[in-house]
Amino acid sequence: ILGGKRKSEKAGRLIVRNLAWRACEKEVMEKKFGEVGELAEVNIPTKEDGKKRGFAFVQYKTVRDAATAIQKLNGTKVMGRAMAVDWSLPADKYRKAVVEEQAVLVEGAEAGGKEKKKKKN
Repeated sequence: ILGGKRKSEKAGRLIVRNLAWRACEKEVMEKKFGEVGELAEVNIPTKEDGKKRGFAFVQYKTVRDAATAIQKLNGTKVMGRAMAVDWSLPADKYRKAVVEEQAVLVEGAEAGGKEKKKKKN
């Protein structure tokens, strides 16, 4: 039950990458993302020294509002930088997806190398 509850609480969670360092939760993020739907939370992680890390998590109260935010805000500029807005994944799933993507890229590069060798012969 707890696992199901946690999953539903995170269903409308987005990650926003490529944020300007001076972007702040209230003035920029809540205003921009709040135009799309009702927000539950906005969090811009910081390093130990207090500097922002260049990304944010935005939690909507509904999945529909989160999906609308992706459609409307992905690629839009805030403070001169185009934001990348996408669904947020748990850290373990994100790492797995990155590893799988890298494996596909390596396979493609190796296959491309074999094709070039065949053409030379």
